Amino acid sequence: MSDWFADHARKVHILYVSPDWAKRRGERFEARRIADSLAEARADCVQFYCKDHHGVCYYPCSTGLAYEFDVIGPLVEACHEVGVKFMAYFSVGFDNYALGLHRDWIHVKADGESWRMGPFYFACLGSPYGEFSLSQLDELMSSYPVDGVWLDIVPVAWREYERPVYGWWHGEISHACHCLHCHRRFLEQFGRDLPRDADDEEQMAVFRFGVEGVERYLRQATEVIRRHRPEAVVTYNNAGVPQDPLFLSDLVTVEAHAPFYKNQSWAARSCRARGKPFEVLMPGALRGWNGFDQKPAPLIQLESAIPAAHGGTATVGVIGRPDGSLEPGALDAIRDSFVRLERLEPHLTHTEPVSDFGLLLLIEPLRCPHLGVPHLKEAHGFHNVMVQDHVQYEVLYSTESIERFPALVAPNLNVISDADAAALKQYVARGGRLLVTGEGGAHRPDGSRREVPALANLLGFSKLDWAPWSYAFVRRGDEDLFEGIPDIPIRIAGPIALLAGVTGEVLANVQLPEAPATMNTTLLWHEPAGDEDRSYPYVVRTPNGRGVCVYAASALASTTTTFDGIAGGWAKELARRLLSVVLPDGERSLSVEAPPGCEVVLNRKEDRLVLNLINHYAGHADYLPARKGEVAAGPFDVVLRTEMPEAVVAQVEPNGDRLPTVSEGSAVRLTIPAFEVHQVVSIAPRNR
Repeated sequence: MSDWFADHARKVHILYVSPDWAKRRGERFEARRIADSLAEARADCVQFYCKDHHGVCYYPCSTGLAYEFDVIGPLVEACHEVGVKFMAYFSVGFDNYALGLHRDWIHVKADGESWRMGPFYFACLGSPYGEFSLSQLDELMSSYPVDGVWLDIVPVAWREYERPVYGWWHGEISHACHCLHCHRRFLEQFGRDLPRDADDEEQMAVFRFGVEGVERYLRQATEVIRRHRPEAVVTYNNAGVPQDPLFLSDLVTVEAHAPFYKNQSWAARSCRARGKPFEVLMPGALRGWNGFDQKPAPLIQLESAIPAAHGGTATVGVIGRPDGSLEPGALDAIRDSFVRLERLEPHLTHTEPVSDFGLLLLIEPLRCPHLGVPHLKEAHGFHNVMVQDHVQYEVLYSTESIERFPALVAPNLNVISDADAAALKQYVARGGRLLVTGEGGAHRPDGSRREVPALANLLGFSKLDWAPWSYAFVRRGDEDLFEGIPDIPIRIAGPIALLAGVTGEVLANVQLPEAPATMNTTLLWHEPAGDEDRSYPYVVRTPNGRGVCVYAASALASTTTTFDGIAGGWAKELARRLLSVVLPDGERSLSVEAPPGCEVVLNRKEDRLVLNLINHYAGHADYLPARKGEVAAGPFDVVLRTEMPEAVVAQVEPNGDRLPTVSEGSAVRLTIPAFEVHQVVSIAPRNR
């Protein structure tokens, strides 16, 4: 495929849904008017429904539920005439028309019930529906010169990955399919019946069996597309997210919805690390994909700015009317955002992040997906902490390039290979700084458990056991670590490692409760107190070679499942303190006096730095719609400590307004003027 998708950050996703019961069906459809509206809104690409969840095909198709006329042909032509790329949206997993005619094509749960989401049934891609769907896709691709294909409803990830990580359903295989066709295929492949009450080993076998079916479909679909359109971009919803066991796409594609702006940032960062063009999709309506109530302009600008600041694409959803028209103001807020984005693109696209920390994400989403769930939750929790504290970091899916980072975080790392463990030990020995929480590599990539975690010696202990209860209390220890924190118990959620044979310096201890919480042992409705006689090392700092490792014996940043709640506030503060122990603020690439709701992203483009500041307060749910200037941020100071010449020019983009700079040795100080949603500042050598 060509790289056109990454050249711009302005995509629109139009949900044209016009079932046969709708009033004035298609009567107001005008391809030229839609194309002109997209071009006027400065969109460079549209993803448009060619087949919807009802099974309606908006192009002449010999199978399926045909529409009144050909929508796609005229629209592809009109979009290309105004310079807008066209990606064909194609509903894979939902097709109520076909599944209503062929009940044996429905994905069936182990209890015999059909799997559905709202009014739509999931299709089994291992049934004849798979071939039926591919034949529809073949007719679409053979007829129109589309620039890409966007496949939707492709369940592929392990079911236990938490929705709060992205704020939306992420494509999990929630239920193994027990339809007639899957039973036959499983029996043929394994020589035994598909188990209904599967044990742990059988669950893995059934999961991989389901993934193999999805993989077979995706490879066949890509082959169909490439046969007709070799350069077409191919993706599917949630392709390339950390828990995707296949990643068979040209793009990384993920949904992340308001008001979870830190989740949108996590989506952008974890997508960027995949090394392919990526998009973060968000509905343009307040009620989600199914609403006509468009978001106010500041919110569209905010949600578009987050992926763009990380070098990706903002794809904004718009729902069309069943009569074929768009609401008169449907693209107004998008246009306001995209006009500005277009001017900023020279500073946003094809950049490289400037980072102090690497955040390791070593998930095995196919071999042992269940073991990656706590790892991903803790990684997401650290993301929240670091965004709040303006820490510059990158997600890392391997240990291949860790030497370029001053510090690493291995969050609740459950699974690690011997090679990766050796790479981390070498990294620390050569002067690297490593923060580890929770599991220290207790499992091998095949899912088998080690007697002692792979990183135990590096972490400063030789033996561990696990606390019998689900919580404990960290007590005040090292003065620097606990400065400003009251001398109170800090509640930590389990599992909690009880360390023995500790060789490092103990910075904090953990106390187990004196008894489990029961109806008879509660203090009022709360938990039993900590037991001073049952104390264990909790935070351990261990030098190794020229580097150092800091270990906390449980998860910290995800100590509560409500990521933005207050229940785990002290635990998250301790995680923040440990980041500073590993790499003090004065040794980081930048310091900024911005509030915690202002995301700060530092990139490099050629010989200049590009600083993005994004005001999450502009999207506060209690203050929408916001009037201009109501939630402005700044001014505040920034200190940059990167390798730049003494004489630099800083200017606000895209207008080019100069900002005064002060050189402080190898650092540069400047003041960011007040802004509403997204401020971009470029810093370049004066003689450039």
